[in-house]
This record gives sequence, structure tokens and C-alpha cells, in this order.
Amino acid sequence: TQKYSGDTDIWGGVVRFDGKMENSRVWMNHFTKLVSDGGTFRDIEMKYASELIIGATTGQNIDFTGILSPLSLTGTTGASTLTADTVKMGFGSRLKIDILADGKSDKLIAKKLTIETKDWQYGPKYDRPVIEFTVAEGVKQGRFVIATLDNIQGDLNDFKVEGLPRDVRTSIAMEGKDVVLTMEPVRAAAEVKWTGNTNEVFDNARTSNFTKDGKADVFATGDKVTFDDTAKELNISLRDDIEGSLVFANETKNYALDCK
Repeated sequence: TQKYSGDTDIWGGVVRFDGKMENSRVWMNHFTKLVSDGGTFRDIEMKYASELIIGATTGQNIDFTGILSPLSLTGTTGASTLTADTVKMGFGSRLKIDILADGKSDKLIAKKLTIETKDWQYGPKYDRPVIEFTVAEGVKQGRFVIATLDNIQGDLNDFKVEGLPRDVRTSIAMEGKDVVLTMEPVRAAAEVKWTGNTNEVFDNARTSNFTKDGKADVFATGDKVTFDDTAKELNISLRDDIEGSLVFANETKNYALDCK
């Protein structure tokens, strides 16, 4: 237990802390990493490209250069948690979570999570925070509680999601206070049409902004996507790397594709 009550500023490198730091605000500079297996914190504030790594299983690729910790860095073998009063994720910051072969996952527990985004034409690569998953080989379906939050400031849809398999259908949604990742097998590639009925997001197998055979559906790897004048949303935000073909047909309206 760390009883220090001043600020804890991580200016560089990697820090691992698995104990209790309930009286000190933790500030993470750009490109720093905080690793914790079961740690309890008061406030965590994250800048661009900083990484909050829960558990750190041996499968994660972590550069421990500049480590400041007397603890073992061999990684954990099971699901881990990190608890904090508040976590403020600045745009471009990164939360790393493991999905394990035994059907369990790491979990963030917080009274308040803040999601910061930016809206600009020129700037760094990421204009929103990132959730990066490390998924155990062979895991294709299941329900995983990746966070429990009393309050969230922002929208879960604002997260950039990385690391999920492309051949599964996924969703991240609030269920009460829990943030639940659902994974299930996705259909084979087909011809679909963009509608934008849900929002502006074009992602891989998560958001139902398409129709297949007249029914709402998601994008699956290899799909042939048609864009026409019947779409509700013409300003499209491409959130993932995709593999498929795009066809613009019979359109008189202007489409805008934002690749963030």
C-alpha cells in the first residue's frame, strides 16, 4: 500500500504497480505505460499514446525498457483487474485488455471513465482513445465483461477498437454498469448495401449500418458494399482496416469518407 498523497507523474518508460495507491493522482505522459495486476488507484489521467495495461499476460508484446518496478515482469496467467476512482482517457491513449482461452477477460473497474475525442482535419493519427484486445488463439465467441463503470462521460462508440479477429461479429455495449464485449461467428462474405441507419460508423462486424437481402446487418470481411442515394448517412467514419470492395452506384449525392 502506497500512502503517499502527492501527485505521481510518469514522465517516461514503464511502471508496474500491483498494490494500492488510493491517495495519489497518477498522470501518464505521452508514450508511457502503466502495468497493473489487481492494483487500486485514485485517479489516472492519460495523455496521447500512453498505455494502461491490465495484467499483461505473457502473450502481450510489451517493451519494458526503462522499467521502474521491483516486481516480476513475467506476466500473469489468468484474468486481471485494475480498480480506480476515475480514469480519464485522453485522445490517442490506449487501454489493453486480454481475452483468455478459458472464457475470461481482464476488467477495468472505475467509478468514472472519461473519453476524450478531437474533431480536426490535421493532427496525430488517433483522435479518440483506443481499446486494444489481445485475444487467445481459437477464441471466436463468448461474452466478456471488460469493465464495470458507475459513470461514463462520453460514448462507448467513440473508442477505436483494435485487436479483435476479423472473422467474428463483435459488439461492445453497456449492460447496467457492465461494459460487455460479445463475440460470435460472422457470416460469409456477401453483397450488402450501406444505409447509415445507426450512425456514421463503418467498422468490421460491429455496427449494423448495412443491409443484406433487405435486413439490417454488419460488414463482414470480403463484402461487396454498394453506396447509393437511399442512404441515411453520407458522411462515413471508417474505424477499422477492412478487406472488401466498395461500389458507388446511382448516386447523385456527395459521400464523404473519413479514415480515422
